[in-house]
Amino acid sequence: MLQPPPENRPPAYDGIWQRWSHLRILALAVLLLVGNFLVQLVVYSLTGGLSWPVLAGGALGVGLPLLLLSRAGELDWRRDLAWHPPTPRQAALVVVLAGASIPPTSLLAEFSLRLHAADPQWVRLLNEQIPSGGGELILAVIALVMVAPLAEEIVFRVLIQRLAGNMWGAVPAVVVSALVFGIAHAEPWYLLGLVGIGLMLAVVWQTTRSLPAVWLAHALHNAFSLVMMISAGGVSGETVDLATMDLALAGGGLIIALLAGRELACHRGH
Repeated sequence: MLQPPPENRPPAYDGIWQRWSHLRILALAVLLLVGNFLVQLVVYSLTGGLSWPVLAGGALGVGLPLLLLSRAGELDWRRDLAWHPPTPRQAALVVVLAGASIPPTSLLAEFSLRLHAADPQWVRLLNEQIPSGGGELILAVIALVMVAPLAEEIVFRVLIQRLAGNMWGAVPAVVVSALVFGIAHAEPWYLLGLVGIGLMLAVVWQTTRSLPAVWLAHALHNAFSLVMMISAGGVSGETVDLATMDLALAGGGLIIALLAGRELACHRGH
């Protein structure tokens, strides 16, 4: 069969992962992190609170620069940022993995708290921002469950983990993105728990290569944290006595999470 002449073939996509250097992609990730942080500081100084700074940081510090790059023809959201949905099976496994990871990562956070006491000012500020009405709850959900996870996953997984994977391979990339995720949150009293969450999210990205999939996992974890904080009336920052049931739940959750992650890896691309 005759092949169409080269000029009639659709051009191959040439995005940032083909045209940009490793250093340039790393610079983009760092600039987005810094932009997110600076916008949060400015909005917090103007409004106080927690939800508005988080919402503005994700939208203006991360979303706006990416939108400008897209408008300039430098970036394609779907291809460069892996904006394609997971399969139904993948989505179900992501939900299981995210839910099962809650007990073990909570236990890790408790261990961190025993090693490094929580900052009393951080505890006070966080407790002052607990949603007290319908409007505040809606804003908190939009900021903490929807916008913040999306912004963070673009930086930590789609950019940093993918870049690290291209340079060093899958396993180092998972470790690097989890460590950067934990350290960047600047909460040493929860560091081990944050790194544990980062590992879970890194596995989701590595096995699905789907931004919506890892966004879903992160959103579920944040939603659970928000519900628990509201139900408890805030955070205490104090350590708690661990019961046998806590250890059993953490162990069971870890086993289920490992099995779900294994299934995701086995069905990658299916």
